[in-house]
Amino acid sequence: MSELRALIERANSIHEKIAAEVPQLRRGMVWCYTCGREERVDSAASLKHGWPTCCGFTMSIDSPEERQQRATLRALEEQEQGQSGWPRPTAGGGDAE
Repeated sequence: MSELRALIERANSIHEKIAAEVPQLRRGMVWCYTCGREERVDSAASLKHGWPTCCGFTMSIDSPEERQQRATLRALEEQEQGQSGWPRPTAGGGDAE
């Protein structure tokens, strides 16, 4: 019975462990893609019970700056593909789309 209790305790603490390991979750902030509203959250509780929504959508753990950096990198990769005429290989080895 103590093994079962230990397993249940580990399962109940998984959300806290994940929230402590992922930098975007550790900072405890979410942002709305649509209106830009930001909100402080308890990431472990949000993993367990659901993320806040705004403007009809789930809020993002990625900051506006992080989203902009990703968009810039994506644009550079697309530009590289256009110059070479060939898609860049993907990590999975499949066709890039």
